[in-house]
Amino acid sequence: MTTGPSDSRKSARRRTLKAGKVILPNGAVIDCSIRDISETGARLEFAAVIVLPSEFDLLIVSSQTRTAAELLWHRGLNAGIRFR
Repeated sequence: MTTGPSDSRKSARRRTLKAGKVILPNGAVIDCSIRDISETGARLEFAAVIVLPSEFDLLIVSSQTRTAAELLWHRGLNAGIRFR
């Protein structure tokens, strides 16, 4: 994985603060905050440093929207994802 956000985003991200849940392929769930979001991806923030797989599902709690996601970058408590 790369270590920083991409400068070639296809759509602008909007700042937000929504509760999210990363759903891993094995069914485990990790709570996160969605800090930025766009039509094509988001920046997630975690309470602790974790290891994420390259693919997982993201649940946006407020809308109960679940979507497949791909990890683009991961640095410290933050991760950038692309919706699949």
